[in-house]
Amino acid sequence: MIENKAHTKEKTLTKHVYVVLRKAIIYRIFALLITFSISFYIVRDATESTLIAIVVEFIQFLFYIGFEIVWKNVYK
Repeated sequence: MIENKAHTKEKTLTKHVYVVLRKAIIYRIFALLITFSISFYIVRDATESTLIAIVVEFIQFLFYIGFEIVWKNVYK
């Protein structure tokens, strides 16, 4: 019975991780589109706007990873 509860809890946690991951990916895609749209409005060049959007998203990704590492070290 205890093993069954642990398995159910693990399965629920795994589902939660996938939901969070899916939401994070969708959020990043929207952010990429918004960054592209704003940069395209300013520079009027699709190639340059794409590069700007990718660079901005990459920098934000690096900051996010850094934040997660710091957060993990704070709450060990």
